[in-house]
Amino acid sequence: MRIIHLRQPILFALALCLAPIPLAAQQPPAPPEQAAPAQAAPAEKATPAEKAAEDNSIKEETIVSHVALKTHGEGKLEDGYARIAEAIARLRAAAQKAGLKVNGRPLAVFAETADSSAFKFDAMLPVDAPADAKLDLGPDVTIAQTPGGKALRFEHRGPYDDIDSTYDAIAAYLDAKGLAAGDAYSEEFLNDAKESSDPDLQVDIHVFLK
Repeated sequence: MRIIHLRQPILFALALCLAPIPLAAQQPPAPPEQAAPAQAAPAEKATPAEKAAEDNSIKEETIVSHVALKTHGEGKLEDGYARIAEAIARLRAAAQKAGLKVNGRPLAVFAETADSSAFKFDAMLPVDAPADAKLDLGPDVTIAQTPGGKALRFEHRGPYDDIDSTYDAIAAYLDAKGLAAGDAYSEEFLNDAKESSDPDLQVDIHVFLK
């Protein structure tokens, strides 16, 4: 009888060892969830000063003064290019009438702005002529000298309607560099555009420094 009593606990232990393992215990643990990649912060827009600082077209030059025909003009800012084009056409007609050879691109020289909506300028056309020449050039056209001296050259490429953005960059550049502009600056028209919206217009802006 003692044998029966000894086998009962042994059989119970074997039953526990041979019992099926629950499914949950058989499966390996799930891998940890991977964190979503961090999104890059949006790039900050460059300021006008930073854009100008990276502009390799900005050059310091010494501008040589030349004999030129000159006529005065003024107008509203929204009609600026039309008024400049009219003045340049008047100078070309005067040069042709006087038999003068044009030897450079036309300029618009600015020395003052009457108010926030108007401006005054001198249109100039370099020609081969003595500075003291006595010529019949017609009304409001005289012999003069183009501005000369140390200047920074900035490029504007695109419609004249958008030239204010170039001047904003110029002002930011001068401020960042601690440079002081003189009393005058000029726009040299490297090609002719029929309208202020012409995207192919090329203008070099010369800012004369103090």
